Formats: sequence, structure tokens, C-alpha cells
Amino acid sequence: MIALNEGVIDRTIRVVIGALLLLVALTIRGGGWAYIGLIPLITGTIGYCPIYSAFGISTYEDRESAGEASVTSIRRPDDINREVIPLR
Repeated sequence: MIALNEGVIDRTIRVVIGALLLLVALTIRGGGWAYIGLIPLITGTIGYCPIYSAFGISTYEDRESAGEASVTSIRRPDDINREVIPLR
């Protein structure tokens, strides 16, 4: 599995820019250069940039190390031990 190295904001910007460039490529005659938008679109979608990896850059922030509660650490009501009272 590839380690993520792009943060949420970074990924969002890449996807938006990539989609806009593809829109240009598909709608404007002579806009074939805009197919370069596939690169930020793909890297933003998967969350991994090989150039970031080559230079040791990472904008990815692990939720647990940032002090935020992760989804796996939230207790649901069914996880709480409850005393069972028999019905008569």
C-alpha cells in the first residue's frame, strides 16, 4: 500500500484544478495541452504524489497525532456495557 503524502486541502485543490483543466481540454479547440490536468486529478484522488515522495515532502496530517479523535476511537452506544434487567 502507498503511504499518503497529501493533506485534505492539497488533495481538494489538485482535484479541482485537474477537473477544470480537463474541462478546458474537452471544450476548447486546441486545448489538448490541458489534458495535463489528469496528473493533479489522479494524484489528488489517490492522495499520493511521487514528486512529494522524491523530495520527502508531506502535507498529510495524521488525525491521531494531531490530537483529533479518529473514527475508530469513538464509542458507539452498543459498545457500552449495560446492566441487563430481566423483564417479568
